[in-house]
Formats: sequence, structure tokens, C-alpha cells
Amino acid sequence: LLRVNIHYASRGAAAPVAPASVSACSGAPAMLQATSPPGTSLQWYTDASGGCPVYEGAQFQTPVLTDTVTYYVATSKGGCVTPQRTPMVVNVQPGVSKQWDKTYGGSQLDNISVIVPTRDGKYFLGGVTNSKDGNVTSPTGGQRAWVTKVGPLGGILWNRTYTEVPFNNYYQPSTLRDILPMDDGTYLLAGTAGSSPWVAKIDSNGNKLWDKSQFINGYFNFKLTDAEPSADGGFLLAGHADTYGPYDVTGYVIKIDANGNELWHKTFGGSGDDFLKCILPGADGGFYLGGYTASRDGDISDGNNGLTDFWLIKITAAGN
Repeated sequence: LLRVNIHYASRGAAAPVAPASVSACSGAPAMLQATSPPGTSLQWYTDASGGCPVYEGAQFQTPVLTDTVTYYVATSKGGCVTPQRTPMVVNVQPGVSKQWDKTYGGSQLDNISVIVPTRDGKYFLGGVTNSKDGNVTSPTGGQRAWVTKVGPLGGILWNRTYTEVPFNNYYQPSTLRDILPMDDGTYLLAGTAGSSPWVAKIDSNGNKLWDKSQFINGYFNFKLTDAEPSADGGFLLAGHADTYGPYDVTGYVIKIDANGNELWHKTFGGSGDDFLKCILPGADGGFYLGGYTASRDGDISDGNNGLTDFWLIKITAAGN
């Protein structure tokens, strides 16, 4: 070849830019999107070469998908389509299907607030019950802390009610907020009995080994919102309580040992209402306390931006 004469040339369009893969749920369409140079359009294909386009445009909604599939997109300019096609894999995730469902309780109000896997591959369901019938097998009446152990398919193995705390011949309502495993294979229940924070130790069959109520002088109407184990084998209990004269809501933390004995307690807040809702352990052995506050004084060191603000406290292992 000695010589080439070029009589005509045109600028080709660059291949489109698109993500290599996207995800979609089985039984639903996927929305695919690509970009191309100005003055061009996009053609979508189901084949790497040949075939006819299934859609033209920057956004392509696929049909309903049930399996992973690859689409190809090419740039079109002046009626000519570039031979390069950019692949885009649609990874179809299996759909969620119900395996079983169960109802638990009786003819009154029953509520589950916590689900905890047990060491033997089963589950504790914790909450409260007001029922004395149905599948509430240890009825006492009134609102009671309630633990049900179920198997992998939801079948009831046993259930128990706790916190029978009579006062003037009236059973005070109780709550259950958390179930925590203990080092000796037992479990700690944490909630309220009447208006006091309450903890109990149960074995794997739900038998109560002991229970104890906590109390802080000058406060009443306790709400326990979270419990967390500590590195020394004890537990932190957090929540909020009302104060006597003048009325105020204050956050509190109570540290107990593995036998439910109080080691110390702290209160946090200001002149407004202050609520503690959750505990997270810190890497240094301390804890983070989260909640919200309407105060701008006391322990709230950086003021208030109006109404209630998010509130985060860092404390040491000793509660400082």
C-alpha cells in the first residue's frame, strides 16, 4: 500500500458512561441511567452486538425482573450508532417472602417490645400483657412484664409473667424494656415495676431467681428506656423520672452489679425537661447517653436552639 486518499471524515461519538452494575428487587423493574456527549442520544439493547434497541433515552425502566440480567447501552448520533456498547449488570436480589406468622396474647392488650436470640438457637419475646387467657399461661391480671420463649418457627415453648407488685391491694402496671444475657447463662430483665426501675434475673426456662427495684430519693414516676452491660459484669440502667416541687423531668443513670445491687446513680439535666433514651458503650470503658432536652442550663453546657434539642452526653465508667 503506497497511498491512501481520504475523501470524507466525521467525528465519532464517545461510548456512554454508565455504572457497571445496579441492584434491583425480584418482582420489580429497575431504573437504568447513563450519560452521553452533548448532541447525542442513547440506545439500549439486550445483546452485546446486533439486535434492535429496546429503548431510546437516558433513563430506561426495565420490565419486571426475576433474575440477574445484563443490558447494553450505545451512543447514537445523526442516526448512526457507535459499535461500542457499555454493559450494565442488573443484580436481582431475592424477594422477601413470609415464612410464617404468629399471634401471642389473649383478650386484653398485649405488646412485644424486644426480641432476643437465646444461646440455644431460639428466641425470647419480651413485653407486657394485660390478659388472663389465650396463650398467656401464667395469668395474674393487670399489666405485667411478660416473656415468651419460642422456637425457630414461632411455636411457644413457655411464657411467664413477672413483677407482681401489689400496693393497697392493687397490682401496679409494669413494663419490660430489655432482656440481656449474663455471663453465667442466665438473663437480666430490665423495666419498671409500678413507678420504680426494676431488674430481675431469670434462668433459661424463665424461672425468676431474684428481682429488685431501684429508687432515687426525690424522684418518682420512673421510666426505664435502656439497659446496657458494663465491662465489669454489671449493668447501666437509663431513663427519666419526675422530681418533686417544682415538677421537672430529669434523666438518670443507675449502675448495678451482676446481683442487681446499686453501685451508684447519677442524674443529668437542667431546669427544663430532660429525657435519656439510649446507652452506647464507648471504647474507653465509658458510655454515651442519648436523648433530648428542653433545658439550657445545668448539665446542658452549650445552650438550647429552641424547644427540644438532640442531647448527647459522654460519661466515664464511674458516671462522671
